[in-house]
This record gives sequence, structure tokens and C-alpha cells, in this order.
Amino acid sequence: MEMSGRQSAEKDVNRGPRHVKSNGGPRHWTRSWVVPYESCNLQRDKIAVFVQNNLTVREYLHELNEMWNTIGERNDRLKVDKFWKGLRKDFQRDLWKDKLNPEVSTLKEVVAAAEVIEISRSVMPGFKDTKHGRRPENTTIRSAATTPEGAENSHHKGS
Repeated sequence: MEMSGRQSAEKDVNRGPRHVKSNGGPRHWTRSWVVPYESCNLQRDKIAVFVQNNLTVREYLHELNEMWNTIGERNDRLKVDKFWKGLRKDFQRDLWKDKLNPEVSTLKEVVAAAEVIEISRSVMPGFKDTKHGRRPENTTIRSAATTPEGAENSHHKGS
């Protein structure tokens, strides 16, 4: 039985990634299209340096998914690791506090927790993250260990 070109291509797609040699050089077969190796390598480099910055969690995930889909990335551990490490440091810290771990947590768990963190911050505007936790902005934190002016006169003397 002879297959048409489309049926043959569909059969190849179902077998998974394969290498195709053409006049343009080697190519990488992903899902239903062929992507040149150079493009995959450039896309991987772009993914490696891509970070959240001012994007929302959902926007950041969307951009990563677009890039992962372009190169046909299917390794969930790599996805979790990249998503986690590309989040802002304050998000990473809060994910650890929520007892998540990039080595064992799923992407779905990490994304859900990051979205909750993001929502909680949007509900509580006027707070900033410090190394000692969230503090209201424009507030001075004073230590109880400091001595107010004139306090040395209020101590009892021995004789």
C-alpha cells in the first residue's frame, strides 16, 4: 500500500523527533514542522537567558511555553528548573518558604504557587520585600535594643 506525502509525514511525526537531510543542511523534526538546527540552538540560547523581570507569572510562563513549543521541548524537569530559576529572587524565596522544591515539584505546582504569591502581593500594595520579610514602604524599623536619649539618667545607681 502506497502512502501519500501527507500520510508519510504524519507517520514520521508519530515516531517522534528525527533528523532530516535536505539541500539546506541538517534539520530537526518537531511535531508537524521542520526547524533548522541553528534556529533550535538560537532558541535554546534565548531560553537560557530569559527571565521574568517585570512580566506577570502568567506572561512569563506564556513566553517560555512559546519558546519550548518552537524547539519541541518535552522534558518537564528542565521546564520546572528554567521557570523557577528565571523567576525574580523574591518569588523563588517565597516558593521555598511554601515548601516547594525545583527538583521535585511539578511545573503545575510551581506555577500555581507563584500565581498565589503574585496575587497576594497585588492585594497588599504599599509593601516592599526586605531581607527580614515584607515591610510597609516608607516605614522606619527601630530596634528595641537602642537607648532613647536621656535613658542613662533613668537607671538606678549603686550608691
